[in-house]
Amino acid sequence: MHPGARTDWWLVSLVLALLVVGLLMVWSATQYVPPRNGNAGAPEMPLAVPPGAEAGQDPAPVVTEVSPRAIKQAVWAAIGLVLLMFFRARDYRRLNHPAWAFGGTGLVLGLLALAYLIGERHRFLRWGPVGIQPSELAKPALVIFLAYFIAQRARILNDSRTLAPMAVTLGLLTGAVMIADLGTAFVMIVTAGAVFIAAGLEWRHVRTAAAVGALCTLLAMLVPDYRRARVEAFLGELGIPQALGLAPKSPAAENGSQASPRRDVGYHQKQSLLALGSGGWRGVGWFKGRQKLGYLPEADNDFIFAVVGEELGLAGCGALVLMFLLIWWRGLKVARRAPDDFGRSLALGAAFIVVFQAMVHMSVVVKLAPAKGLPLPMISYGGSSLAATMILFGMLLSIRERSV
Repeated sequence: MHPGARTDWWLVSLVLALLVVGLLMVWSATQYVPPRNGNAGAPEMPLAVPPGAEAGQDPAPVVTEVSPRAIKQAVWAAIGLVLLMFFRARDYRRLNHPAWAFGGTGLVLGLLALAYLIGERHRFLRWGPVGIQPSELAKPALVIFLAYFIAQRARILNDSRTLAPMAVTLGLLTGAVMIADLGTAFVMIVTAGAVFIAAGLEWRHVRTAAAVGALCTLLAMLVPDYRRARVEAFLGELGIPQALGLAPKSPAAENGSQASPRRDVGYHQKQSLLALGSGGWRGVGWFKGRQKLGYLPEADNDFIFAVVGEELGLAGCGALVLMFLLIWWRGLKVARRAPDDFGRSLALGAAFIVVFQAMVHMSVVVKLAPAKGLPLPMISYGGSSLAATMILFGMLLSIRERSV
């Protein structure tokens, strides 16, 4: 360890607290009844009476055992702690090398291509019981690449010789992620913009990059039918198409017959709002939520913040938001104290990508944004997400402990 090292105990405490809360929430959220198989056209609904309940009643679930998913998450938490300690002990300046910047990016691109060709839902790679999501690993790879590139080109950051290769690399990486994971790609694009603005990118280049990024994101949202349906449902419930006179007529209104049933693409957010409203100020109690019993899809992952709201109430949600804001505060302090350009950009990127993703996840759950699958860092179920986040925190601690 560096002779003048000083551990940021605020950051360490926040990371450990989030890790414990995440394990408990995954344990609670996985006490649900699985959705009906083979009925993709209908919303997911409970199939049976929760364990410990009598027929005709609707009590809170009784926790009888630790679910397999909760056990897997605990294993990944242990792996994540090892990764955090590894990157914390390693001098962050060793990451300022082409092998880490280009090698990491190339490895992630290869894994993304492999996942698209042979992976599950074009997202996951599995070897027996072990699975990884390459798009999650793209986040620390992106942060390292951004910091390396800015450190090498700090004096000519606004030169075309800097911007052109950077744009090509970012386009390849975010484009490969965007094919199957629009939410993560969006977080990566905004993170890259924030890091470059902090590094001194001129606003004329910022406007151009923002326009290109917005256009690409819009196309990615509207071209696939399922993404377009989510956006239309979100805007429709806000009344925007009706106000503009653009609301489409239903098939029944056009031909006079009954419209064929189709899946309610807004079902996820409706159930998440029900969960949040049921929690009130203090919640119904840990493990006592009802929406996770087959009503709320992806309760342990993309909509786990709704489970937090139901079981811990507004107070629990507010505490979780405060913890992420404190992480942003500590990350900014680490970035300001970093002794070099690489450390500043690395710290800013690591803190921003974690906190911004958390804010996007919460925005989707409370219906401030269209539904999009995006885990809540440290809280949602998912080994790849947890491992990638712990790597980012390990790099933050390494920078802090080697700053004056």
